[in-house]
Formats: sequence, C-alpha cells, structure tokens
Amino acid sequence: MDKKKLEELEAQKETLKRIVENGIKFSIDRSVKTRQKGILGFLRPKIITQIREEYTIQQPTLGVLDRCSVIWLKFKLSELEGLEDSKAMDAAYELAHRHSKELALVLAMLVVGESYFADEEWGEKETARLSDIFYKAIKPSQVFDLALFINTANGMVDFVNSMRLMQMSETTAPTNRIDEWSE
Repeated sequence: MDKKKLEELEAQKETLKRIVENGIKFSIDRSVKTRQKGILGFLRPKIITQIREEYTIQQPTLGVLDRCSVIWLKFKLSELEGLEDSKAMDAAYELAHRHSKELALVLAMLVVGESYFADEEWGEKETARLSDIFYKAIKPSQVFDLALFINTANGMVDFVNSMRLMQMSETTAPTNRIDEWSE
C-alpha cells in the first residue's frame, strides 16, 4: 500500500473517531398544544405550535448496547428476500407496522444513554417519553441516516473483535513466541 493511500485511510479513521466521540446531533420538528399568552390564556382554547427539539446520540456503553441488542434481535428482514416487487412492498409495509415502535424505542434508549442506569425509574419514564415523541415525529429518511451512524458508533465490530481476541488468547496463543521468531 503506498504512502498516500495509507495517509488517506488514517485521515478517514481519525475523522470517524472524532465523529463517534462527539456523537451525532439531530433535530425533530413536532406539533404541541400550548396555552395562549395573557391573563386569560388558561380559559382560551390551546393552540398548536411547531417546536424544534435537538437530541444527541453518543457511543453506547455496554449496558445500553445490551438493552438495544434485545430489540435488534427481533428485527427480521429476511422476509423481503426473493419476493417480487408487489409482494416486497406489502412485506415492507408489514415490517414498518411491526417494527416502527421498536425502532423509536431503540433511538430513545440511545439518546438516554447511560443516564438510564443512574436512576432506572427516571430512565424508564424518559425512554418511554422519547420513544413516543420519536414514533410520532421522526421521518423514515432521518431513521436511515441515524441507523448509519448507530451502526458506526455502536462499536459492535470492535466488541466482537475484542471477544475473538480474548477467546484466541486463551486457546491459541503460543507460549514462547520469542523462540519462534529467532529461528
């Protein structure tokens, strides 16, 4: 591999590391009912206003990854394979119906992050609240962009490679490597 290509890979790796460390911010616009301003605002009917809220997804801890993995295991996309176009769309609608609430729950878990474990009662309430908001407000195009980041940031590849490394070091590590190299 030439030096220029190696430098490009290092730059990409550094950029990816910086993105994962900082997390990803996303915003959603949603409609809420608010009271009208003024002294008699509580007597008047509520009005619907648009608000924008910002959220951040950080790299998940092992505990958060474990909670999310339970839901990810339920996703079955193999139903779409080998179907003709008309049946594939029906299957896609069925998947959307079945898994959209679970997807919103995963996003909520990732936003709450490890704060969930500091106070599990608050964590459950906050996760449920955010899940409801995300279910009603996030668009499919946003879900795709967030899924790309989540797959990068969750560190699943690093986790699996660490597990493989631990397993290999217990069973296949040579006992005297220095002797092998000197021969």
